[in-house]
Amino acid sequence: MKWFYAVIIPIGIVVGVICAALLLMTAANKQFGKLSSEIFIERPPEKVFIYLIDLKKMPLWNTGIEQVVPRNGEVIKIASRYIEVFGKGKKQYTIEGKVVNLLKNQLLQYQLISQSYNLDGIYKLEKIGNNTKLSYSGNITYKNPFSKFISPLLTYSKQKEIEKNLQKLKLLIEKET
Repeated sequence: MKWFYAVIIPIGIVVGVICAALLLMTAANKQFGKLSSEIFIERPPEKVFIYLIDLKKMPLWNTGIEQVVPRNGEVIKIASRYIEVFGKGKKQYTIEGKVVNLLKNQLLQYQLISQSYNLDGIYKLEKIGNNTKLSYSGNITYKNPFSKFISPLLTYSKQKEIEKNLQKLKLLIEKET
């Protein structure tokens, strides 16, 4: 039985030290929570921008969104608020969104506020010939201690989701004539 304690206690100490180190790295590293991606779309910015601000089209290219409900009118403008509805039935949850800045065919800046995180995101559109370079940058801040601790994993997952969403958006827009 002595060997059991001789092995388990050191392993527990090592795991504890690793967890503490990860926690300190997470707290100290401001890169955790940073998101970015870009994609080239073979359509002019006017066509791309329409998809970014059309709440009815959002579920077509945003993973998990079932519906987007405007809170103060259908037309998106600065200070517009909306609710993103995810899931169905008992697994349904919502996230509140707000448009922070909007420049027609150039920029959409927004905030998402949920129980577990806040996300500040910006879509920038750049005209290149008759095409669009769509750049996304964002910063996600987790609210509860466990989410903060595993924020590198959560941020990585959110980064992959954003890349997938931009690819879906590109295909959707380019398919339209």
